[in-house]
Amino acid sequence: MMEFEQHPTEPDTLVIKMPKRYIAKHSDEDLRAAVLAEREACAQLCLEQDEYGCGQYARAIRARSKHEQD
Repeated sequence: MMEFEQHPTEPDTLVIKMPKRYIAKHSDEDLRAAVLAEREACAQLCLEQDEYGCGQYARAIRARSKHEQD
């Protein structure tokens, strides 16, 4: 459950209280795989809408993934 606290400079505003520590639940490899999968899903959506000229965006998205792998 989220906890809130008063904003330090705006007393009438609440902000989300940040935890004192963060424990990573996923490895860098897991996160990278998730990013690449989401990027590919976006490229696929662009290809499905190619009748509107969106295929160029799919190629750009995939090129970005390829560039980062090199």
